[in-house]
Amino acid sequence: MLLIVFGLFVFGVGLYVHFVAAPEAPRMRENEAVVDERDPAQRNALAEAFVSVPFLGVGGYLLYFTQTPLVYPTAVLALGLYLFSRGVHRYWRNTLTTYFVTNQRVIEEYRFISLIRNEVPHEKVRAVEERRSAWDSCLASATSRFAPEPAAT
Repeated sequence: MLLIVFGLFVFGVGLYVHFVAAPEAPRMRENEAVVDERDPAQRNALAEAFVSVPFLGVGGYLLYFTQTPLVYPTAVLALGLYLFSRGVHRYWRNTLTTYFVTNQRVIEEYRFISLIRNEVPHEKVRAVEERRSAWDSCLASATSRFAPEPAAT
């Protein structure tokens, strides 16, 4: 019951932030138009959260249905909870991150109650880096980064 109440609380806070407290979208400059708008893929985060389910199940089984020392179920449950919380955190961060590509700049936004916005003009982009780990390859996703020109001093 307590888990359901906590889940409803998290869901309610998410709805409030999404519809009421979220900062405004970026303002476009004169003669600027959005070419593409993307959100990070959620497959990795969801897969990471779902990988934790067998650990949580085995940990619960060891804790309640066997006579093993408590250190083993505690370790398995701790690993399962770590994987689950890491996956849920990554999923939540991905839902709050948006990338805009306009005809003048690239914008990365992280919008929760506060706003973190990184903008890079096209003239300053000197490289695009794409990374794909073994885990990303299995799930057909990748990470891209834009390397801006170093500032002249």
